[in-house]
Amino acid sequence: MPVILSGSFFGFANLLIFNLFIRLKKRTRKKLAVKKKVIKSDGRKQPFNESKILNSLKMAGTSSALAKKTTEKLNKITVDGTATDTIYKDALKDLRKYEPRSALKYSLKRAIMDMGPDGYTFEKYVARIFNSRGYETEHGRMVTGRCVKHELDVIAKKDDRVYIIECKYHNDRGTKSNIKTALYVHSRYLDIREEFCDEGKDIMEVWLVTNTKVTADVKQYAGCVGMNVLAWKYPGAKNLQYYIENNLLYPISILPGLSGSHKDLLYDNDVITVKDIDFLGQKGLMELTGISTKKAIRIFKELELLIH
Repeated sequence: MPVILSGSFFGFANLLIFNLFIRLKKRTRKKLAVKKKVIKSDGRKQPFNESKILNSLKMAGTSSALAKKTTEKLNKITVDGTATDTIYKDALKDLRKYEPRSALKYSLKRAIMDMGPDGYTFEKYVARIFNSRGYETEHGRMVTGRCVKHELDVIAKKDDRVYIIECKYHNDRGTKSNIKTALYVHSRYLDIREEFCDEGKDIMEVWLVTNTKVTADVKQYAGCVGMNVLAWKYPGAKNLQYYIENNLLYPISILPGLSGSHKDLLYDNDVITVKDIDFLGQKGLMELTGISTKKAIRIFKELELLIH
């Protein structure tokens, strides 16, 4: 506490000392806030960023009032060295309590990473995204290129044009698709381009689609060679989240009521999105998975928050 001088003669001095104390206190708090760092899933440290959390909550459709309240709460309980996974779970807990729909949407990125140990289901999921945009798609086709054979992830066709879509799936948080992936995708495109020309069709576009962010090198290279990239938060407007949310193509892994084994069973039967479960209906879901009526009702309540 500051020392307060006695006597009316020193009133002005008291005020100056008190104001100086308040300024020093604010400056100290600011320094402490800057020094507070959190640990990412890959072990790297980064400054705790309130605005980043606030924006991510709002992007999930959280009301401004709850987003602000949750962010302020997280700032208070987060200490130096807190894992970002812990922060995520604390935020999710608040959303589930007050705004369940926002909680589901907030978990979208992790839900995609939970689509399986490999990229096979993600490839089929990407095909669904392009189907929703009016493309006919084919998955896993073998094509003989100029030099070698290739198994293509997705081939999309629209208006007698062919689009090669290569998918890069990651299930490790903190991973980014890097320049090696972009070079690989473009080299495959160059090798098979003539194959489609021989069929009388031109490959107008090549796509790299990934469920993670991409590095700056990928963006620069793709822009240079004319390769399209669809990734997490890239491009800025019509990115992966945009096409998922705009067409309500949420993966079934976003539904907490489904167990891992039930998800695997549904994937094996080409039930990939929540729309597919909605098409099955409650009875069809129970028959396919063997889950109880009580559990099926819960799953459809979760589903309705997203697509109805």
